[in-house]
Amino acid sequence: MNRSENRGLWLLLGLLAMFSLSLFVIPAFVIRPFRHQSESALGLAIAVKRIAPVLTAVARNRGGAGAERGGGGDGAAELF
Repeated sequence: MNRSENRGLWLLLGLLAMFSLSLFVIPAFVIRPFRHQSESALGLAIAVKRIAPVLTAVARNRGGAGAERGGGGDGAAELF
């Protein structure tokens, strides 16, 4: 695997990690006790919280497949 493909793989893995983290951060930031919560923000937070397990599993599987494809001794496959 050449250097530019490896760089693209790491970029993809980083984006998937940030996406997975945002599935936790959005509901955690919006759903707080004793704070004003707008109806639209609360609706978004509840929708994200409801779908987060499925999207996290999909992101993890995509990341694992990408790391496996880019393996070959460069350490990317060891991330998962």
